[in-house]
Amino acid sequence: MQIGIVGLPNAGKSTLFNALTRCNALAQSYPFSTVDPNLGRVALPDPYLEDLVQIFGAGKKTPVGVEFVDIAGLVEGAHRGEGLGNRFLDRIRRVEALVHVLRAFSAEDVARVNPDGNPRVDMKIVEQELIQADLESINRRKEKTEPMLKTAQQQYREEWAALEKAEQFLQGGQPLRLMRRYQAEQRLYDELHLLTEKPVLYILNGPREGENQDLLQEMEKNGLKVIPLDAKMEEELGQLEPEEAREMRRELEIESALDQLVEQAYCLLDLIKYYTGNINEVRARNIRTGSTLLEGAARVHQDIAAGFIKGEVIPAPELIDAGSWNKAREAGRIRAEGREYIIQPDDVVYIHFR
Repeated sequence: MQIGIVGLPNAGKSTLFNALTRCNALAQSYPFSTVDPNLGRVALPDPYLEDLVQIFGAGKKTPVGVEFVDIAGLVEGAHRGEGLGNRFLDRIRRVEALVHVLRAFSAEDVARVNPDGNPRVDMKIVEQELIQADLESINRRKEKTEPMLKTAQQQYREEWAALEKAEQFLQGGQPLRLMRRYQAEQRLYDELHLLTEKPVLYILNGPREGENQDLLQEMEKNGLKVIPLDAKMEEELGQLEPEEAREMRRELEIESALDQLVEQAYCLLDLIKYYTGNINEVRARNIRTGSTLLEGAARVHQDIAAGFIKGEVIPAPELIDAGSWNKAREAGRIRAEGREYIIQPDDVVYIHFR
């Protein structure tokens, strides 16, 4: 799971990146202190992984990871190359979701790109730049598709119709994630890596009281996924020892930024976590909600999916409670399931294949 952190310069993107990853990326009070993308991979907290490693006697454990990409700040005109726009836009085309950091704090020593300091305006600037970038991507594809219409092949007519549909929607000022589409259209949009297709989680970076509370309520009322937090405080807490940080969070009554962000990202991307295990490795894996056991097998290896015979399945808490795979089987807790079984959150699956 790769998530791009975006926003105007000096919104707190690199500070949030440091809080999440402890990578100590440069975070300065002037625009474009981030030039090349900062990359940081974080292993997600997992309440079952260690116990599963003990049960399988595995020599290796692999938790689910999130890769955060901190990208140079976006400015008005980025789709035309203003600021570091072209590099910014190219880098986020292949992330799965966006975290859009909105500046909601006052600091005289931190320069503002948008002088009126209104997070609503900041949000609109970034959204419009992504829309304009998508329009340019669609126009480039139309230039390639238009000559092919002369062949009278149905696929090019359908492609042209899908491009025009997306273009008209974007020209109305709306991101494509709000547009209804057919499966064939979706395949084309995925191929183009359109930016406004990506789900967005907003971070309201600043104190929670006053105007920020009003803005938070307004965004939630409009159906936006938003987390209010103080990125600077999160960065400082991230420098403490884990137990000390947990105690400080209890005193301040604030939840971990990473925990909040990952929980919301799972919802945005419609993901669940499941496990595979043997004596060599226990691995936590992401998969889309509603995926079958055969699709889960393919996530492990295509050869396993091709030779699928059956799966043995048990929820992780039940396996841990039983104490071993054999004891769980003797107690009748392990179920034999076929390829159409829908994987449930925290299932442990063992695939039998030819």
